Amino acid sequence: MRYNRQNKLLDQEKLTSSTIAIIGVGALGTVAAELLARAGVNLLLIDRDIIEESNLQRQTLFTEADVGRSKAVVGKEKL
Repeated sequence: MRYNRQNKLLDQEKLTSSTIAIIGVGALGTVAAELLARAGVNLLLIDRDIIEESNLQRQTLFTEADVGRSKAVVGKEKL
């Protein structure tokens, strides 16, 4: 019953067997990636940037311990 509302609207098998590419794992990308991962979608995260301390307040997936690391790699590890 946990995902009852989503299952009524979506074909769960199609959803979990699909892959969505997110290009840019910044402020909007981290939120979208987390929501899609919670829905069971396979993700392909694409971002060549690194995590910077000045952006942490907007990029909710990352912490201070992640500063200097690749956004795509850290996003994959956490999701």
